[in-house]
Order: sequence, then structure tokens, then C-alpha cells
Amino acid sequence: MESQERRTAQRIQLSAVVNIRIDDQLFAAGTDLRDISLDGINVNIDKALPINRICDLEILICGPSSELTLRTKGRVLRQDANGAAVKFTELDIDTYLHLKNIVLYHRSPERS
Repeated sequence: MESQERRTAQRIQLSAVVNIRIDDQLFAAGTDLRDISLDGINVNIDKALPINRICDLEILICGPSSELTLRTKGRVLRQDANGAAVKFTELDIDTYLHLKNIVLYHRSPERS
């Protein structure tokens, strides 16, 4: 049986690292980002994250000549052998605009 796609926002592949902090405890330092959207992220992580907990996210995007750090909050939705999904719960205007531009720039041409 096929599972129904529930995502409403387009996800893109992006090379970045993520730091995840819950209640001042660092759960992930330099974790690889699997994909990102305007709604949230999916990260490669082996350490168990508490489900439904609010976390502080720091997303570090490094290019050949610049670096961008996005800081926001999210809620851990689920975790499995492939990683963890975190939904954004707060996006300030600057972070939202950066994410929107990143997603627009990296989206596949067939979905334009």
C-alpha cells in the first residue's frame, strides 16, 4: 500500500549543517540536512530526539564565498532510521525571506 504524500511545501536538497538544541541540551551538532522547505527540515541524525518537543534550530549554509546562518524554532514531528523531521514553529521575516529565496532558486524546473 502506498503512503499518501502529506507535504504541502516543496522540499529541496541543500548542503547545510544543522544544530538542534532542546532545553539547553545540544542534541545535534553539525548534523547533515537532508532537505528543507518553508515548512520544515529533515535531518540525518542517529541520536533520539524527543517527539513533539520544541527545539532551537541553527541552520548553517556555506557557499564558496559566503555563509548564512538561519536561527529559528521547530517541533520534532517524527524520527526513524533515516533521520528526523522538524516542522518550523517560528520564522521571523528575515529567515522566511532567506528560505523562500533558497527554495525558489533550488527548485526543479519541472515544478516551476
